[in-house]
Formats: sequence, C-alpha cells, structure tokens
Amino acid sequence: MKKVNKKIVLSIATIAVVASAFSAGVMAKATLEKIQAFKDNGVSFKVNGKAWVPQDAKGKKISPIRYNDTLFVPVAAIGKATGFSYKYDNKTQTVELSGPTSGGSSTASATPTPSPKVTPAPVEYANPSMLTVDMFIENYNKAKEVYAPVINRNDFTLGNYPKASTKIYDYKYIPLDSKTRIVFAAFTDPETGELGQVNPNIQGPYTKEIMRSFLSGMLGGPENADEFIQKNSFYTEINRADVATPKEFSYKSYKIKHYRVSGQLNFDALSIYTAAPPQE
Repeated sequence: MKKVNKKIVLSIATIAVVASAFSAGVMAKATLEKIQAFKDNGVSFKVNGKAWVPQDAKGKKISPIRYNDTLFVPVAAIGKATGFSYKYDNKTQTVELSGPTSGGSSTASATPTPSPKVTPAPVEYANPSMLTVDMFIENYNKAKEVYAPVINRNDFTLGNYPKASTKIYDYKYIPLDSKTRIVFAAFTDPETGELGQVNPNIQGPYTKEIMRSFLSGMLGGPENADEFIQKNSFYTEINRADVATPKEFSYKSYKIKHYRVSGQLNFDALSIYTAAPPQE
C-alpha cells in the first residue's frame, strides 16, 4: 500500500464528517460488521490553525483510521478539541454531542450571543398634589441640573415664625462658588405636612438650571417643568423689561411668580405655590 502523508485541517463544521466513527464500548453482535481498515500514523492535524494531536482518555496519542479513503477519529477526541461535550448511552447505543461548552479545550470561538438591550427604568417622581418637604427634596435631587446643587434634608431649619399659620423650613446653601447662592423657604401645613409653597432666591450664573430643578421638584418632575417653561416662554419672561415687577404664571393647580431684585444683592426671586393664597 502506498504510504500517505497528509495534513488534515479540522474545524467545527467538519465534525460530522471526521467523527463518523467512534468508540462505543461493547455493542450487540448483530450490529457489528467486519471491515478491513488501516491505522494511518502519517497524518497530522490542525484545529483552527493550531497543531492538535488526538489523544485517548489516558492521554495516549491516537492515530486516525483510514477506511475507503475516509479518515475516522474517535468522537471523544474531537469533542475535547472543539469544546463539544460527548456522551454515549450504551443501552440505546446513541452518541450525543452538545456544545461547544465553555469548559472545553477548544481553540474554536463560538459566535457570542448579543446581550439583550436593557431599557433603564423610568424615574418616578412624587405626585405634586400631595408633596411633603421630603418628597420635594427627592424630586429636586432626581431632576436637578448639572450646575444645580444637591439639597440635603438635614440642612433645613424649622424657622421661628410665631404668627405663621404654617410650618416654615429655612434652607441656606452656597453651591459651587461664592457667586452662586440659594436662600429659600418651604411652607408646609402644620397638621398634614403637605408642602404648599417654595420660595427660592437664586443668585449667580446658574439661575436657569437651578430654577428648572426647583420647578421639577415642586411640579412633579422635569417633564412637567419643561411643559410649564415652554408654554409660558418662561426663560424669555425672566428677562422681560419690567423684571423688577412680579409676574405670575399658572400651571395646573400651581402658581409661579417671578421677579428680580437688582443692585448690590442682584438675585431672582421665585415663588411656587398651590392655588391657595400664597404666604406673605
């Protein structure tokens, strides 16, 4: 017989051809058929461009069997090389291949499964019809602009206003730099704790951003704030000619009043309150 010396290149797609024969243990005699085949010791293998030597379970080199011009390699060896798991059911005489699995020694790369696109959960804001100071702070901080400061609950001080019919919480904060300042008060019902009015005085270069954050906190989120701003051309109106004269705007059950104090202090005053009469 003429000696054959060839290199066989295997890939995942050729498993079905190369693994046509296998070591199946003891099979029923009725299914066995005697053939004449040859062990071919001159064949070398590559798996995805890398040299590979088929081995048995004990790590001993296996030479392929050549029969009718076809090479046969044990399924177990092919599975180990490509990452396919191999199982033989002796009772049913069935070979099962699964994979490729992450535990195999395969140099073949399986096509990665794309990760499902995750849609972030929508941000929920407290209902503006039943706000408390804590709810307002939470709404404000969720929606705050980049240049607006974080508001902390422990920075509020219950003011001493003996004649007031509501609880008035004062808050003072100087964010970012010495030119930007917020001073505001929150008015709540003494019995229910519901927030009825917020009065911020804003000084500095980030007036619009801070105003939008306050409106978001009071009106129930940035969508409501933006709707109010657009419908009332609010950013244009805060630079109106008679800006020192208070101007009132409406949004749902809320009233928004704005004016500017010019001079040494130079700040924008905003009052956001329910339809009930505002506090003086």
